Amino acid sequence: MEIKNNNKRELTIPLQAIDIESRTVEIAFCSELPAKRKINDKDYNEILLCSTENVDLRRLNQNAALLWNHDPNAIIGSVLSARMDADRVGRATVRISNTAENIWQMILEGTLTHISVGYFINDFRIDGDNIIVTSFTP
Repeated sequence: MEIKNNNKRELTIPLQAIDIESRTVEIAFCSELPAKRKINDKDYNEILLCSTENVDLRRLNQNAALLWNHDPNAIIGSVLSARMDADRVGRATVRISNTAENIWQMILEGTLTHISVGYFINDFRIDGDNIIVTSFTP
């Protein structure tokens, strides 16, 4: 089975995650909640295993760019740090650039409340209707 490798998931930004003075936002970028995927006309539940041995955080922790709509030419900030927490949720602190003032204002006013995170699947296994992703890179 071939899984396309430009996967994305959407998550919500809680208002308490915003630090106005430092222009940072604490985001969740992955969890083990299943996402529906259709591959070769068959429905699957894609489950990302979210522990330190399943997620390669090196790219994020090397000051990864924060992109607007996944566009590499539209950098709006950077990832300051990323980690996997005990509740098996990946979290990151991101900083919004001064050059992205309109994005920052939309976050502050609550107009922009969702993020989309892309990831590459490095390894997976099939278990019935579940695609268990055992290794991925956000």
